[in-house]
Amino acid sequence: MEMLLLLLVLLPGSLAVPEDLTGKAFSFPYSSSFGSVNIASDQRNSLKNFTLCFQYQPSAGSINPLFSLYPTNGSCSFSLSRNYDRQYRLDVCGNTLSFCCSSVFQDFPGWVRVCVTWDSRTRVAQLWENGKGSVRKGLDRPISLSEEGTPNVVLNSGSSPFQISDINLWDRELPPWEIMAHGTGNVLSWESVWYTTRGATLLESKR
Repeated sequence: MEMLLLLLVLLPGSLAVPEDLTGKAFSFPYSSSFGSVNIASDQRNSLKNFTLCFQYQPSAGSINPLFSLYPTNGSCSFSLSRNYDRQYRLDVCGNTLSFCCSSVFQDFPGWVRVCVTWDSRTRVAQLWENGKGSVRKGLDRPISLSEEGTPNVVLNSGSSPFQISDINLWDRELPPWEIMAHGTGNVLSWESVWYTTRGATLLESKR
């Protein structure tokens, strides 16, 4: 326990206790400078199935890595990005699923709410944007996830400035009515966040 507290003190932008980030957002305002945020769960979970929801505010025509989710320590990752061609790209342990197309592509899009669901038994994912679900898409071949561990969500700056907020993670695939309810996650909750930041990253009021 003493070693854990020491590491938290040494890491820049880190908290020794979780913080309620309601009404706040992580900002990556500098297109030429790298920044990152690591958000860790305080519980062990295998995350065979999950739903991850968040809100983000992009720049017009930008390409941004939105998040990387590591279900357990040392496991393969799930990464979501939005590309210039308005597609969302979900990388699942080295396999790619594309969801076309984002309806949000204007100069001042405001905050966009996105949810991603994953079912490891069927290997099927679905993406939701502002309450509208995509067609469900699956992988043709199985993937291997590690055993139970500590999930982490990593946020990285992209080629254009953007902001991200209200990140919540559940250990199951939420039905549509729960996705629409804007609840708090049982694995990661924006109301109780353990995080560390590096580089050009700001935590500020959501605006």
